[in-house]
Amino acid sequence: MNKFFKIIFPIAIILLGLTVSCGGSDDPAPTPPDTEKPTVTFTKPNASGSTSYTKGAALDIDATFADNDGLAECKITITYNEATPSAGLKGITDPWKKATNGSDPGEHVVTFNGEKSKKVEISQLFNENIETECKGGSYTLTFDFKDKSGNEAIEKVDVTIEG
Repeated sequence: MNKFFKIIFPIAIILLGLTVSCGGSDDPAPTPPDTEKPTVTFTKPNASGSTSYTKGAALDIDATFADNDGLAECKITITYNEATPSAGLKGITDPWKKATNGSDPGEHVVTFNGEKSKKVEISQLFNENIETECKGGSYTLTFDFKDKSGNEAIEKVDVTIEG
């Protein structure tokens, strides 16, 4: 009987150790970090033609932002690129003041509340109409937006201010 215990006891201890160490865990698998950048789809302005604005009018935006995990915010700025050929003839030498290279750079911030998709309609970007006494020409709108995990995307849209 003593030989029996000498053989069986070590085998039982080994099997018990394997059973305990191979047991499953009740903890859920860790969620992988979000690495997917948010996206935007523009209705206005868009590449198919609605990119021209008149001095004195509102610069409006219609876009849908989306992210797999949730949106955080979007910062919109405008930069002056170059004048239209007739701009210099009118004696106007300065770009729209809201342009980042103008005298009063503007930034329009849209705050999201973690939505996975959000349609944004802004009827008057920078909360003012385009100046009537600004240099007409090519401007670039920059949309710098992030999701709640900090993933960043930047989209640029060229617009023309006429007049």
